[in-house]
Amino acid sequence: MALLVTSLEGQASATVPGTPATPATPATPPASAAAPAPAHDTPAIEGSSDGFGPTLDFGTGLIDDPVAWVSPRSSDFWLSYGATHMLAPPGAPGTPQHWNGNFALDTHWMRRFSVGVSLYSNNPEWGFFGQVLALRDGEIASFFPAIAVGARNIGPFGHEERYLIGSDVTVDSAGRTHEVTPPYFKNFHTAPTLYAVATKSIAINSPALSSLSLTVGGGDGLFSDDGGLGAAYDRSGTVVRGLFFGARAVTRLSSNAALALVGENNGWDWNAGVTGTWRGLTAGLYATELDKGTAVRASSLNLYNYRKWNIAFGYNGNLADVAGGHLLRTQISALEREEQELRTDVNRRERVIAKLQGRLAQLEQGEQGDATRARQEIERQLQQERDAIERANARLRHLQGETPE
Repeated sequence: MALLVTSLEGQASATVPGTPATPATPATPPASAAAPAPAHDTPAIEGSSDGFGPTLDFGTGLIDDPVAWVSPRSSDFWLSYGATHMLAPPGAPGTPQHWNGNFALDTHWMRRFSVGVSLYSNNPEWGFFGQVLALRDGEIASFFPAIAVGARNIGPFGHEERYLIGSDVTVDSAGRTHEVTPPYFKNFHTAPTLYAVATKSIAINSPALSSLSLTVGGGDGLFSDDGGLGAAYDRSGTVVRGLFFGARAVTRLSSNAALALVGENNGWDWNAGVTGTWRGLTAGLYATELDKGTAVRASSLNLYNYRKWNIAFGYNGNLADVAGGHLLRTQISALEREEQELRTDVNRRERVIAKLQGRLAQLEQGEQGDATRARQEIERQLQQERDAIERANARLRHLQGETPE
């Protein structure tokens, strides 16, 4: 079946949408062949493998900050999980477990926009997010950054704060659960959160550094609303209310692996960490609120103003590739079944031929009156069986990718 699978994969690469065929090229190109001109509207960094991975909560970006970037491959997607380790005692606000985790699905389309959904905390709540890439990196001029506008926390949970634990669940005496907003979160109004962001990526292409990117943006809601808590929410870290910025440096370890150092200010805290990528898998380890100490204070609701560890995991794929792979596997299974049926048919017909040949030998030894007619009938049946076997073998050779002679 190795030849069969190889043949099918070759056919699929020419028919599955989003999977470009690879034409054969001569070993030595003609001297007159000119190199193709670069596409001026597609900067090199956009098509590189240094694309951004998932944030802790909302799709692709840095650690928490969004970036002005949409994948150059339409229907790319990211499944991700990010979690923050809370040191608050059990039963403290929003921390029924010490790890506060969020799931997200982010999808990118037409090289211009992305849409996704996040499940917040351990309750959970949820919210949509997305952005539109108004300008690609270098689209106007090589030095000009990418610019995007976007939104986060689009949905019914309007009192979320920056750790997305603004709603809680209570159980009444009858055992029914109810969504509630704790009083200290009632003054947050973050649905939706709107932002604008600019990102400039610079290809370095050295052994130690593949690319460097710089990001700056501003927004309301999650980026600027402290819910009236003041210093209890953030006693340091804010440079300008609503302003966020960051940088990322990527080192390529191989064609399939990369390591990135990331630093940012998300409007409230200074954060830094490292991410590793291998094929479509991403893992990150971050320290957040680096400008804060390690003491947990009830005056900050046991939630804010202390250093935290964070982890993030993600998987990047392409919906068109997944659909194409499913189609290819279905085709392979169907053809494998057909091959098995053909082989079974060939074996059956070979047994019939053996019986007919035995009968013909008996007739040739006898001198029965109808022997001549019987021999002719048996020979006709033998020829039919041989023809059927030849057709089955021809089909088998076709399935295995052999070229007809």
